Amino acid sequence: MQTALKVYPSWSRLTAKARSQYIFKLRQALIDHTEELAAIIVSEHGKTHNEALGSISKGNETCEWACSIPQVIQGRTQEVSGGVTCSEQREALGVVACIVPFNFPIMVPFWTLPIAIAAGNCVILKPSEKVPRTMAFVMELIKGCGIPDGVVQIVNGTVEVVEALCDHPQIPAISFVGSSKVAEIVSKRGRNNNKRVLALGAAKNHLVALRDCNADMCSTDIVQSFTGCAGQRCMAASALILVQEQKVSRERTNRSAPFRSLTSR
Repeated sequence: MQTALKVYPSWSRLTAKARSQYIFKLRQALIDHTEELAAIIVSEHGKTHNEALGSISKGNETCEWACSIPQVIQGRTQEVSGGVTCSEQREALGVVACIVPFNFPIMVPFWTLPIAIAAGNCVILKPSEKVPRTMAFVMELIKGCGIPDGVVQIVNGTVEVVEALCDHPQIPAISFVGSSKVAEIVSKRGRNNNKRVLALGAAKNHLVALRDCNADMCSTDIVQSFTGCAGQRCMAASALILVQEQKVSRERTNRSAPFRSLTSR
C-alpha cells in the first residue's frame, strides 16, 4: 500500500495522453504473449485452448478502449448564465482495489484494471486464490511495459484480504465481481467505510425460443450457452422458455386468437 501511495502523486499528474501510451504497450504485450497466457489459463483454470484465447481477446478489448482515455475523459464547459461558466473535471480517486473471481482469470480483471490506471489511479488487485498464476504473469508484462512500480500491485488471499481492502482507510473505491452473496457483503462493508463500491453479483440469463426460430441455430446456441466454459459464466442460461402460439376455440372467443404458452426447463 505504501508503495502505491508513494507513486500515486507522480502517476496521477501525468497527462492522460502520457498514461495511455503505457496502455498501448500493455495491449501489444497481451497480443505478443497470447499463447503463453492461454497455456497458463488452460493449466490453472481448465478452459479449453479456444476458450482461453477468447477470454484474452475480450480482456484486451477493454485495454483497447482504455487507450482512448485522452478522448473520453475530457470534461465539459458551459456558460450557464450571464458571466457564469460551469466546468466539469475528472480526477483520479487514488489507490483503488479490484476483487475478481476465478471463472475468467484475465478477462474480468481487465474490465477495470486498464481503465483505472489510464485514468490516473493506482490499483491493488486481488485475484481469486484458485487462479493466481494468470495475473502474476500479467504483472510481469506490466513491468515490462515500463509502468512504474506500485501503480499496479497484486495481493493474494481469501476472506481476510477482502475484508482488509474493504476496511482500509486509504482505499476510496472498490470494484468486485463474484457471487451475489459476497457482492452484497462487499457493497455494504465498503459503503459503511464511505467508499465508492461497484459490486457485480451473479447473473442468470434466460433464453427465449419463439415458434418461428431457426431450430438448428437455436439448439446449437443453447448447447453452447450452458456447456461453454463448463457453465462457469453468466451466459450459462439456467432457464429456457419455449413460446408457442395456439388457437382458442371459436366457441369460447367467437374468433381465432393466439395466446402464448410458456414452458421452462
